[in-house]
Amino acid sequence: VIQKLMALLDTMDRWIDEMPPVDQTSHFGNKAFRTWYAKLDKEAENLVSTVIPLHLSAAVPKVAVYLKESFGNATRIDYGTGHEADFASFLFCLCKIGVLKVDDQLAIVFREFNRNEGGIQLERRVYIGLPAAPP
Repeated sequence: VIQKLMALLDTMDRWIDEMPPVDQTSHFGNKAFRTWYAKLDKEAENLVSTVIPLHLSAAVPKVAVYLKESFGNATRIDYGTGHEADFASFLFCLCKIGVLKVDDQLAIVFREFNRNEGGIQLERRVYIGLPAAPP
């Protein structure tokens, strides 16, 4: 399961190469992020279904929402702590439905969460200029 999660995040990183930033003068976020996020929105359930076994497939749409929300806001082109919490919620959902096990705890923290943070940093450097403002 951990390898499948790593592959899921690798796929999303490859999309960044496929959708480079556009030339623009604004430092508040690159509009190409909206294209990247639209692909995530379209593909999230397919990505999540590669991790969740068929007998738990009813959970895919709900779990996919947490995955999508963990990568920022396409309207505001921003990213903040709420999005980080959504990634933690995504992993929690996988634990709650039994996809991730107690034995996976160290890998969840040291591989998945750390790997996601690296992906988020890449995404932020490429697309998002500033973090989300607090409410």
